[in-house]
Amino acid sequence: MLKPLTRNDSAAFFRSAWDEKVYRYLRGFYCDCEEDAKKAINKLLETPSAEAFVITDSSHPFIGLFVADKHGIVNGKQEVEFSVFIDERYRREGYASQSLKEMLARYPGYRIKFDIDPTNTASRKPVLKFGAKEDKKEESFYIDN
Repeated sequence: MLKPLTRNDSAAFFRSAWDEKVYRYLRGFYCDCEEDAKKAINKLLETPSAEAFVITDSSHPFIGLFVADKHGIVNGKQEVEFSVFIDERYRREGYASQSLKEMLARYPGYRIKFDIDPTNTASRKPVLKFGAKEDKKEESFYIDN
């Protein structure tokens, strides 16, 4: 389930994500203290082109973060870049796939872009499951939704 991200989620984000192995994939969100996490969340919430959600379920209030950031028109379609972060404790349980399914339903007719670090092979699996194609020139993946 996705719920809108709020400023109150910054502490949970910091606690679940603080690990150098994780943060190297969170481009633009590197935080080494809770105050930096608050600043990163505030910046994200103040970005007009972005929509951010907490991935949650009935027993876990913060499983991860899902961000959709609209870009310009690419190949005649509005492009939106999806970024997903799943807390290490909840990986490989289908949360990325379920949240991706929910977000694809929110953005019909968009070109969906995924900027996945080439060394992050685990993050490729859910996007490929939904038919993402690799754009080797841009080093990214995309879905024409």
